[in-house]
Amino acid sequence: MPGYRLSPFLPSDASLREARFRNWLDLSLCLAESRFAANDNQHVRVFPPGTVVFPKRGASIFLNKVGMLATDAALDPNMMAISPRDNSITSRYLYWFAKGADLWHLAETTVLPQLNHKHLHAARFLVPPVCTQNQICEYLEQLRLATARVGIQRTKARQHTLSLMRSLQP
Repeated sequence: MPGYRLSPFLPSDASLREARFRNWLDLSLCLAESRFAANDNQHVRVFPPGTVVFPKRGASIFLNKVGMLATDAALDPNMMAISPRDNSITSRYLYWFAKGADLWHLAETTVLPQLNHKHLHAARFLVPPVCTQNQICEYLEQLRLATARVGIQRTKARQHTLSLMRSLQP
C-alpha cells in the first residue's frame, strides 16, 4: 500500500503567487519512499480513494497544495484528510473547493502555521446540487488541461527561440 507526502517545495526563487498557480495545475502529491502492508500495521490509518488531502502544518499551507487520493493510502503525519460526509457533495467538488479556497486563510499563522479540524469545522460554504458540482468540476478540469497545454507550448516556443539564437551566433 502506498503512502503519500507533500511534493517538494518549489525553488526558492519562485514567487508565492507563481507557486500557488503551479500547485493549481498539479495534484501536489508524490509517493513516499516507504510502503507498508495495511494488515501488518493496523494502527496506521488508511484513507480511501477520493479523499482530499492537504498540509496541516508548516509553510506548505501557504502554497495551497491540495490533492485527491486515487488509491487507498496512508498519509504523512503533517497532512490532513477530508472526505464528504454524505452524497450531497462529491469528492471532486470538495477537491476543487479546497484548491480554490486558499485554506491558509483558515490556519493559525504562528511561528509554525497550523491548520486543525477546529479551523475547518468553522468554515461554511455553499454546496450546489450534485449535477452542478459535476459541471463545475468538469469545467475546472478542462481549464487545468488547457492551461497545462499552453504551458507546454510556451516551453517549446522558448526552447525553439533559444535554439534559433544559438544558431545565429558566430
